[in-house]
Amino acid sequence: MVRIFTPRCEIPMAGHPTIGTAYAILSQSLLAPKSSERLIFDLGVGPLCELSGALRAFRWKGNHQ
Repeated sequence: MVRIFTPRCEIPMAGHPTIGTAYAILSQSLLAPKSSERLIFDLGVGPLCELSGALRAFRWKGNHQ
């Protein structure tokens, strides 16, 4: 689960912190390249995006706005 906080409260979703988390995971090789592993980012609004080790790709799931 990805949790995002402001100085005042926790918020259910924010795009920039979510993309930053995906970048950090990929750039630090925390998800093995060329593996079949996938991470589903479960945010306060539900499972929102997927990170793939094999594709080195990040994609949004669903029609959240």
